[in-house]
Amino acid sequence: MIESLKLYDIPEQQNNDSEKNENLINDNIDWLRNNYKDDVWELIPHIITDEKSKYTISWNIYNIENYNGVFNRWDYWKNAAKELGYWIMEAPESKCNVTSTLAVSCRNIREFYEWLCFERGCFDLADVKHEDITSFCEHISLRELRENTVVMKLTVISYIYSLRKYLKESLNFNPFRTKKIYLLAKAYSVKNGHTATLYPQEVFSLLNHALKLVRESKHILKLFSIYMEIHADKTIYHRSMYFKFYKITGIKSSELQSKIRALYGAAITIVLILLAERKHELSLTKEVDVIELLNNEIDILVGLEKKLLKL
Repeated sequence: MIESLKLYDIPEQQNNDSEKNENLINDNIDWLRNNYKDDVWELIPHIITDEKSKYTISWNIYNIENYNGVFNRWDYWKNAAKELGYWIMEAPESKCNVTSTLAVSCRNIREFYEWLCFERGCFDLADVKHEDITSFCEHISLRELRENTVVMKLTVISYIYSLRKYLKESLNFNPFRTKKIYLLAKAYSVKNGHTATLYPQEVFSLLNHALKLVRESKHILKLFSIYMEIHADKTIYHRSMYFKFYKITGIKSSELQSKIRALYGAAITIVLILLAERKHELSLTKEVDVIELLNNEIDILVGLEKKLLKL
């Protein structure tokens, strides 16, 4: 395992900042479905039958209100993140050559740059110090991640220095000069760290219950349709909505809401178990993508999922 992790170590390059090339972003990017300048990237799938959400990268910040009082420089960091993501895929020194790996790298870039921007208050890359990187490493260590996951996060940070000749701005120091990445990953990860295991009996019991809820959902969805029609009527006061719904159906609104939440959870459970999607992939799934997949001529979904289990 250590030998494979050593592939991620980036040797220190000679300081050639004064001889940076005029590296321009190519408009015709063969691995990007839309435009480089877009704030949501749609990568060309590495495996055609994979969910589109797996290859969707959002550079937007949705919870900016949580950072009141922090100087917002996200536009700068967002553009720097896109540039780094581009060169991780394009630079010959990089070992990233498939979009599935690039998607992971881009999400790691965004996570690190969010940390620098909002948690550490760094103005730009020139403002980043060793202690900012140490702070991030300590932050991810609290999450008890697996070693390979930490390696990927640290590798992205190393690229900000090792690919500096391609970047408009970069780190002005080697963040991992004194220690190899795989040794740091060992220090900041959990040995044999894995998600808590659900055994087959528990999984199938959970799946059967979820399928039962979905199979018997026709009546609940009909009630929900009535509820939404009443709720859309602007002439009815808020409390009157609940009374009218109860008068028509004989069911309290709170009871319906509870059943809808359970049905929603059941649907998510089925997707996560049967498609092995991550939650961030599921959250980016669009209804049109699902309809397109269902109407596709492909009868068999082909792909590869690797899940490690150590008992």
